[in-house]
Order: sequence, then structure tokens, then C-alpha cells
Amino acid sequence: MHADSLYPVTVATTAAYACPNVTARDKRVRLNIPPIAHMRAPGQAEGNFALESLLDELSYELGMDPIELRLRNYAAVHPQTGLPWSGKALRECYTVGAERFGWAQREPAVGAMRDGRWLVGYGMAGMTFIQNHANARRVRRSAATAPHTPAAAQPTSARAPAP
Repeated sequence: MHADSLYPVTVATTAAYACPNVTARDKRVRLNIPPIAHMRAPGQAEGNFALESLLDELSYELGMDPIELRLRNYAAVHPQTGLPWSGKALRECYTVGAERFGWAQREPAVGAMRDGRWLVGYGMAGMTFIQNHANARRVRRSAATAPHTPAAAQPTSARAPAP
């Protein structure tokens, strides 16, 4: 990644949950350190990790189940735009995951579950990945305006009718 590139850490943070009083922004600052690099995803993983860690801490402070906190703030539509998601099954993932892992039987206190000498813990986190797409536009060309392009390689809408 180029040293002057903006690293979009918070791009998905404000869209992850329906919480109107959350705001986040990225600010580029020149530092005398090596250039930034991805941690398992281009920029958003770090922001999601921070948000999900804070939600876990908040759930324990409130004495609330971490899944319940996330479900109470579930975003059925994009929080900033109000548009529906193109695909989202996070609520179902929480429910199915909790059932499969025995979430209800866990001891929520930190360090309370053991397997012999091993501390055992159950944790969870959600992940939001927002793919930014550039606006596309349709370009229509005729054979006369598409130099060096054989007729077979032209888009169907630009082909001349067969004789």
C-alpha cells in the first residue's frame, strides 16, 4: 500500500449496528513508521475488531449477554442511508451459532470455565464488510466509433445486423 494512501479502518464501523449516536472517521497523518498493511482484510478488519471488542466490554459492564446487545442494535437496513442490504443473515448467524456452540450453557464470567488446567472461554463477534463500488456507466459504440475492434468483440448492442 502506498504511504500516502488512506487506510479505511472505520468505513464499516458506523454501518455495523443501528446506533444513531455513533460516528467514526479516518484521518491521515504522516508518521515516521513503516507503511501500513492489511490485517486479514483491507482496512475494515481493524475497525471491526475495535468495535466488537468494545461491544464485549460494554456487555459485561451492563451485565447483558453479548449476543443480546448486538441483537438489540441490529441494523435491518443501512443505518446512514436507510437502504436495504443486498444480503445479510447476521441475525440468523447469531442464533444458529449460539445453538451449535451451547452459548446458553456457558458461564459468562471471565476465567470461570475450565477444562482441567486450561481456561476455556466462549466469545463472539460480528463482521461487516462493505464493498465500495465505483459508479458504472454504459457506453454504447458503433462499428464506426470503435477503431481496431473486430465486430465479434464488440458488445452485442453495438453489432451491426447480420446481412
